[in-house]
Amino acid sequence: DDSSLKELNHIKQDMSRALAIGFHPLTVDGWTNVLHEASYEVKQIETGPIKTLNPVTVLQDEGPKRAAKIAWNIATDASIRSRVVETRKAIKSHQHDLGYILIRAVANNGQA
Repeated sequence: DDSSLKELNHIKQDMSRALAIGFHPLTVDGWTNVLHEASYEVKQIETGPIKTLNPVTVLQDEGPKRAAKIAWNIATDASIRSRVVETRKAIKSHQHDLGYILIRAVANNGQA
């Protein structure tokens, strides 16, 4: 409906501005359609809340050494810090509409 489209456009604009990239989110159905059009068969789908820029998640994903380097860069570079703050703010304001989608799919020719 029209309000959903307006909200999607609002999310795209906020996230594109915060991330300084073109942000084009897809739903599970959207990703499934893309994969089917590319001749892939979806075998498994997992979804969950987005945890990007959460300090605990950064430590788990990057490890202690890389997480410390990221923290140092944020602490010592105002432009990086500003971008991280803006990104966190955008993610937080849309946290109920954003999340991760993990899809396992295989090519229709039988290869993973």
